[in-house]
Amino acid sequence: MTVHLLTEQSLPGLDAARLRALADAGMLTVEQLVNAGPERLSGLLGFDTKTCRALVRLAAGSLEPTMVIPFATPSDEPGSVSATRGLDAARRIERSLGIVRQALASTGHKPAKKGWRKNHRRARKQLSRLADALATLQQGLLQDGLTHSAEDHLRTELDALERRLLATLDLQHDHDFYRRLRKVARRARKRL
Repeated sequence: MTVHLLTEQSLPGLDAARLRALADAGMLTVEQLVNAGPERLSGLLGFDTKTCRALVRLAAGSLEPTMVIPFATPSDEPGSVSATRGLDAARRIERSLGIVRQALASTGHKPAKKGWRKNHRRARKQLSRLADALATLQQGLLQDGLTHSAEDHLRTELDALERRLLATLDLQHDHDFYRRLRKVARRARKRL
């Protein structure tokens, strides 16, 4: 049976003084802490029962064997392939960024009518945020490269963004125009 010493575990709230108090009470392992229960720990540590219950749950969780699920299989491809993919994706982002800038320009600095100010301001704000997010993503791709699966996802999202933005820009500039632009920009930013 494996023993897990408290000094080797990083449980929140257990600083050196509290570890000493537990050691004085005879609790040196995570197993003993779990078996003590929240009520006894509350008296020893000075925490309320709710906090001790959470501590016991965390300690019990640390005892369970963890199963590691790999996110992606390790790749033996050279870094130049990933960097090339990143460069191609950065070019693609530049094209999408151009469409976002076109959308920003089409909104103008002032709305066509006074009653449209709120939606106009929100649409410009979301489009600006989307442009910033795309620029940041582009810089990251130029520095780090891109995996094959991430490339597929990015291509799909950029295609959808461009399609939605261009469809919205083709519509008449009416009261709902700015609201539609705002929704497209916000949704795209969250998905990227």
